[in-house]
Amino acid sequence: MRILLLDHDDAEGVTLARALEQSSFDTTTASLLDGMDPDTSTFEAIVLGVRGPLDVRLKHVRRRRESGYIGGILAICHTAEGEAFLEAGADDFVTAPYNPLELVIRLRACVPRVAARSRLRYGPLELDRVRRVVRVRDKTIPLTARECDLLLCLIESGGHVVSRARLREEVWRRKEGPGSNLVEVHLSRLRDKLGENAGLIETVRRAGYRLKR
Repeated sequence: MRILLLDHDDAEGVTLARALEQSSFDTTTASLLDGMDPDTSTFEAIVLGVRGPLDVRLKHVRRRRESGYIGGILAICHTAEGEAFLEAGADDFVTAPYNPLELVIRLRACVPRVAARSRLRYGPLELDRVRRVVRVRDKTIPLTARECDLLLCLIESGGHVVSRARLREEVWRRKEGPGSNLVEVHLSRLRDKLGENAGLIETVRRAGYRLKR
């Protein structure tokens, strides 16, 4: 699992990163306190430290969930703060001071919940939104972020036609410009990766695209 360690004191962050890496986690550290808002979409879990006011840390958890983040969120908190983090959208919490081994165990317990949230199925397709991987007929295919978002939009449509304009707005957050072929280019690349299963994405003339089962 790729883990983002967010807002930890330097010494604590080093100790925690070492413990996680010894347990085969891939860790990255970042901070919200310097005004940055790191992209969390490629991390399977966030471990949020105790730096900063409680309301700021709770706001970050809510913002991550409101933006659609489906990975695990584990908060390190002070006594009596845990329930507030669960209500904000965290999966679990540990109370400081804590044993790094306990935190590792709690993170591993998040894995089934994250997997259940991240995997979508449609016909022979299984999309893992966190790892950005699609499995089709027992074949694993890595996707780019755009390809993943395109396929996600088609899966969520449940087989109904999705217009090119809607795909552009949902994936790129842009209105469609005259003569734009942005959607077609990325769908072509996605179909190339699907290979013999490319026909699962059907072009509906003058209407858009849909998935076949």
